Amino acid sequence: MDSPEYSAPGADRTRFPVLTLLHGYPGTPRTWIDLGDMPGALTQMVELGAAHPFILVIPEIYPGGVNTGCSNTPQRKIADWLARDVPDLVSRNFRTLPSPAGWGLMGVSTGAFCAAKLPLQYPKVFRAGAALDPDPLTGDPGVLTDPVLRERNSPMWLVEHTKKADVGLFLATSAQDKDSPPQQLEAFAKAAAGSGVRVKTLVRPVGGHNFQTWTGMYPDALGWLSTELSPPSAG
Repeated sequence: MDSPEYSAPGADRTRFPVLTLLHGYPGTPRTWIDLGDMPGALTQMVELGAAHPFILVIPEIYPGGVNTGCSNTPQRKIADWLARDVPDLVSRNFRTLPSPAGWGLMGVSTGAFCAAKLPLQYPKVFRAGAALDPDPLTGDPGVLTDPVLRERNSPMWLVEHTKKADVGLFLATSAQDKDSPPQQLEAFAKAAAGSGVRVKTLVRPVGGHNFQTWTGMYPDALGWLSTELSPPSAG
């Protein structure tokens, strides 16, 4: 989805940052439109000057209905799909800024787990990720049963083994969310110390594991993404 600014008169030489939205499980890309008020919520923030105009990309992250936590497995290369195939398709068809400075992700629930891990795995593709109520940052045994594969695809392991990557991560939850407790955000921020990864956390006092909570986090998340990612640029 392109922004109104993308199609505006005189913008035909302007390149735009790209924001990939990652849905939860179970869920579909349509969830962002039907429940997440996208792209309308972003448009309102852009009009207020609170966020960049972004090209929004909403890919399917569970092809075949199988959740891999956006990881490469012997059967499915979902991380490569999201970090190579999707960006390649988008950059071929739209006026995008070069990656990684113009490329970020925002996800909810399982998609938030993905938004936290993909910039760490592919720092040459994504500069920033915003994770709203992420699944366990150490990995979910119900998603990846192989303990080594699960560990090596977890944001916690990745940030502990990252050195000086130019990556920013925004992690948000609510104090009431048992699926994404604030303690894991604290543990992640502590693990990231010294890695060079920029981490910002947000804990809302109330809220469930749902889009009512997540849309309330948009101003903080999209505002932060607009400081991490480059604005539209002519040329």
